[in-house]
Amino acid sequence: MEYQLHASTPQAAGGVRTICVHGLPNDVRLRELRNLAVLLPGYESCHLAPGDGRRLVTGFVRFDSPTSAAHACERLQGLQFDEEMPHMRPLAVEIARRDLDDDRGGSSRRDAAPAYAAFTSYAARSRGSDDTLCLRRLPEWVGEDSLAGLVSNLPGYRHLKLLPTNGTKTLFVLFESASLAAAGLEALRGREVCGSGGQPHRVEVEIARRSLQLSPPRD
Repeated sequence: MEYQLHASTPQAAGGVRTICVHGLPNDVRLRELRNLAVLLPGYESCHLAPGDGRRLVTGFVRFDSPTSAAHACERLQGLQFDEEMPHMRPLAVEIARRDLDDDRGGSSRRDAAPAYAAFTSYAARSRGSDDTLCLRRLPEWVGEDSLAGLVSNLPGYRHLKLLPTNGTKTLFVLFESASLAAAGLEALRGREVCGSGGQPHRVEVEIARRSLQLSPPRD
């Protein structure tokens, strides 16, 4: 069964309570889609429709009511699914023409109550709170300890997260506020980190598109 989409707003979808999520990476896993959606109020189940070269992979998420589905559209619209893939377009979300059936293969149903307050906090921060810095294309040899020494003394520093990214590393640094993150940005411009052999590497730093405060879980 192939789902078709309304081009209208979520409120015009009548009794449909399933949303369609575009903009997912081709290697996305079902549990990643579930992790994104389970924090939304009314989540029931989700399904991935794989791409075939002409069509991209598409996610379908069903909720307990049309109102919950419309609310999910508003919350997910324009979110960046993966901060480590900045070349990807933000998510585009619409109401599906039909509801998702539970007996379809590859679906994931809810097994825990949705953490609505957590998602609300995450969604608000993911839409431009500007409290997180991103240090890109760090060399593989750089360690978390040396990076912590670089950023931990900055005013408003809270914590950091270091991730491997295609032969390099990316560091996210959370601050207490957007203004303190902006001050940290200026302080880090032109700074260098050094490896055990003494080789210097100039830091590339910018404001992250998404806050590190409450990143959606990916396992």
